[in-house]
Amino acid sequence: MSARNSKTSNVFATQGTLDGLCGPYSFANSLVCCGFEQEVAIKAFGVLCEWLVGKWGASCLLEGTSEKQMFPGIKHCQAVIGELNRDLLIQYPWRSIASRPKNGAQFIEKFDSFNSELVARWCAIVQTRDNPNFSHWTVIRSVGPNIEFIDSSPDYRTPSQKRKSTLFSENQRIWSPDFKHLILIAKKEDK
Repeated sequence: MSARNSKTSNVFATQGTLDGLCGPYSFANSLVCCGFEQEVAIKAFGVLCEWLVGKWGASCLLEGTSEKQMFPGIKHCQAVIGELNRDLLIQYPWRSIASRPKNGAQFIEKFDSFNSELVARWCAIVQTRDNPNFSHWTVIRSVGPNIEFIDSSPDYRTPSQKRKSTLFSENQRIWSPDFKHLILIAKKEDK
């Protein structure tokens, strides 16, 4: 993944070209999406990266993060950053195999049910199934009949929105959320 400068022949690296930081970027983007200040998201990005390196070494920042690294890393950020400790709501609704959706229709039905269960400003961090050898963390949220994608990779050809009804159709395999990995993120409403 790279960006080309039209005035020169230089090719510049973008997020994802040299690193596997889509997980930390997705967490930071989910916080902004839910209404946290940019400064909190930037701090959370740094805290998560430091924690990942401390637990697993720098290779996870180059190769990417798994759900076994993301889940506890987000909880760590919540514990050490005051605003997140006070206002962040996190759910991992599909951690057990029995609770995971079995197909695209169940994914959409369960995903939409979170609208009524959570506060107004929420989103989800998911892994997408772009290709069999590669998964990618990104942020999604429900927007009427669509799923909106908020991604950190400017050259990754992220769709801005996809219709829920075609999200899992055979000709739409790219940018389909993985059924197993979903982290719900929300900000508590001000009282």
